[in-house]
Order: sequence, then C-alpha cells, then structure tokens
Amino acid sequence: GKPQKHLPMMIYPRRLHTPEEVKELKILINEVLDERDGKRGVSYFDSEKFKTSSASLNKFFTKSYKVVEIEVEYPRNSCTPLEGFVVHSEYDNASGVYNVKSNFQGPFSLHSVLSRALKVEEGKLRLISFEDSGGSFGIKQAIMPMIILTCLASKLSNRQVIWVEDRLEHLTAASSATGRLTKLRASINEKGLIEALDYDQIDDVGAYPRAPEPASLYRMHGNLSGAYKVKNISCRNRVVLTNKTPSGLNRGFGGPQHYFALERLVHQIAVELNLNVLDVIKVNLLEKKQFPYKSPSGALLDSGDFQKLVRKVVKSSTYKNILKKKNNAIKNGKIYGIGYSAIIEPSISNMGYVTTALPYQDREKTGHKGGALASTSVSIGPTGSVYVTCDSLPQGQGHETILSQVVADVFGVKLNEIFVNSTHDTHKDSWSIAAGNYSSRFAGAVAGTAYNAAINLKKKHQKIKAS
Repeated sequence: GKPQKHLPMMIYPRRLHTPEEVKELKILINEVLDERDGKRGVSYFDSEKFKTSSASLNKFFTKSYKVVEIEVEYPRNSCTPLEGFVVHSEYDNASGVYNVKSNFQGPFSLHSVLSRALKVEEGKLRLISFEDSGGSFGIKQAIMPMIILTCLASKLSNRQVIWVEDRLEHLTAASSATGRLTKLRASINEKGLIEALDYDQIDDVGAYPRAPEPASLYRMHGNLSGAYKVKNISCRNRVVLTNKTPSGLNRGFGGPQHYFALERLVHQIAVELNLNVLDVIKVNLLEKKQFPYKSPSGALLDSGDFQKLVRKVVKSSTYKNILKKKNNAIKNGKIYGIGYSAIIEPSISNMGYVTTALPYQDREKTGHKGGALASTSVSIGPTGSVYVTCDSLPQGQGHETILSQVVADVFGVKLNEIFVNSTHDTHKDSWSIAAGNYSSRFAGAVAGTAYNAAINLKKKHQKIKAS
C-alpha cells in the first residue's frame, strides 16, 4: 500500500479543553480514517543515475588495494522549539488572497511550494512572519501543511481559522531530521591515504517526501570528500518512504548525516592500520597550496590552511590538558576517548542546490538556479530616527541588537536611535527564495547587506548635504 498522505482536519469555534471534548474529537478523526485504507507500506526512490565519479573506481576496489568498509546508521532526531507552530489564516473573497500570519521562519523557497499547493499565483499567498518566535533550527519549515490546511479551511468556512500546536503535538507529529543508512567503503594505501570513496546512502524521509526533501542528500553532495584530498568518488543515493513522520529541515540538514559516516570511516581506517586517528586525518587533509580546490563532486573550496589549524590545536594548552586527563583516567582503570573530526559545511546555503536532485539534462533545460540573496532596507525618518528591516526572521538570537549596532556605527548615532523591525510581510517587504533564518546566513549575508545599505544611504545623505 502507499504511505498515508491524508490528514483530517476538524474546525472548532474555540480550543478544546475538557477530556470529553478531546475524546469526541478523537472519535470523529478515527471515523474519518476508517473510511480510508490505513495500511502503510514502504516504497523507494532510487537515484542511482545521480552518480558522481571522477574516474573508474573498479580498479581501486580490487585485491591490489586495501579496502575499509563501514555501515553507519544515523538516527532520526529533532530540535523541539521553545514555541510550537501557530497559524492564523484568513481568505479574502474579494481579492482571492490567502492572508497567513504564522511563525514560519523560512526558507522562503517554500513559498512557491505553498502557493502551488493552493493552486494560486505567488501574489495570492501573503505570508506574514513575526519576529522572535523561540527556537527552530529549521524545524518550523514543517508548519507548511498546517498553513495549507488552514487556508483551505478558511476559504470553505468563510471564517478566520487559527491553529495552535502544543509541545506534545510537535513531538508526536511535526517533523524530524532525516534518518540515513550509509554503506561507505574506502580504498587506501599503507599510510591511510584515501584513494577512492564509494557511497551507498539510503534516507528515511518518513511517509512522503515533503519539500525540500530529498535535499538532505544533496546539500552536501558537492563536497562528498569533506576536508580531504580524495580524487575518486562514487555515490548512490536512495530514498525510502516509511510509516514515520515526514522529515525536514533540522540543524545542519544533511551535514550531520554525511559527516557521521565519513568521520567514522576515517576512525576505522586508523583502527585497521593501527595508526593514530589524528595522523590519518592529517595525511588526508587538503594542503594550503591546493586552494582554491575543486572537489571531485563539484564544490569549489576557496581557501583554507587545515594543516596549520591541526598544528595549532595540538600545541594548545587545551588539547594538552585533554591528553593529560586521558592518561590519568587510563592509569586509574577508566575508559577515556577523544573524538576527532574534520568538517566543512556550506553556510548561507545557495538554495539552488535543491535542483541537484534532478537529472543533469532536466537542469540544463530550465537553466542553472541560484538563491543566495539577502535583502535589507535602511531609511531615515523626518526627524532623524533610523529604521531597519531585513529578510531574516530571528528566533531569539538578538539580530535586532546586531543590526542596530552595525547601522549606528555607520551613522555615528546612539544604539537606541536605530529601530529594527524583523517582522516580515511578503506583500510589502523585499524578499527572495533565500529569505528566512537558516544556514547561518545572518552574520555573513544579512548583517553585511545592512551595512551596505547604511553606507549607500549615508553617501546619498552626504551628497544631498553638499549640494
């Protein structure tokens, strides 16, 4: 049977409180579900055709080479937000616009997914997201189904529809990071240098692929070799549908799944060759002279000095103290381990990477996609107050304070003379598919854009003053 995609929705004039009311609702929901086939099966999407290989790998996995293999399972997990999902939807019959107020925090590439699900053009879906809804790390992307359901319910009932999620509901049915089973093998030499990598990755995305899945597999696809100088790579990606909650964005989105397997492999290489794991890492790390470095799977790493970083760590008092603690623990009959990993992750993600899930021919037909934009506006009021808006939706990280400081420094005014509003409205604020709070984009993109906007406004003001 196919995974169950149907979600019943009951509209009440108020929130239920008594046990009798909740029991009545459960009976109604079960009656609806009983009308459908509740059996859930398992199905696969096999992307074997998306194979990245810089050379024929067969020769590296023969008896002429030492081969190390591991099988690693990365568990589904979640970051439960401090505040659950909240949606207030109202359909305007006159304009045909769905007005949605929620704590959706992006990425706004999903706005197109929502409008298409509602079968309306982009402008007919107005998303208003409020500032400082506590916690997310991407998990509030999973609010999408409830935005769609409340919009449709508002249109059908001709009423405002509100949905408030409690923490138990979130834990039970909201979302989770994708689970992954990775079979990974490496062809190595006697020093532990990795000559080739062969990935076989299976992602558990739950009941059905919910946008932006299966992008967990492709956020790291361009740099499957990580921080290492591996020249030959092959990768097979598969997606499995199960009877679990659909997966989605959650803290690193594809990064932890990838590096958990790769770094466990490096550790296993050290074990099988009876080498120090840090020495194996150093043998494989990219060298400064190799930058800018083009990864076999496509990513361009612009700069770095990884070997210097390792030397700095090894010489540090912190590392020496850790070694001392380990030696003392072992002398006292205790088990004490030190974990090592070398990780490079894309930050301020270009949302165009999602199209990597499509075959090369299809990507070429539609043209290459990009999505690494940031939008900020800075304006001066009639009596000198300075106003700032941005396309980032803070979850409590203090974006307003940082933007106030950046802009105040440009104009030479006091911090309390800068007024930052990070509430976002797609009908009046500038935005792109990259808008939202994710992938550490604030410091590198949004704050920098605010600085540029303030500089441009200051130049314009000085020009007017001098005329």
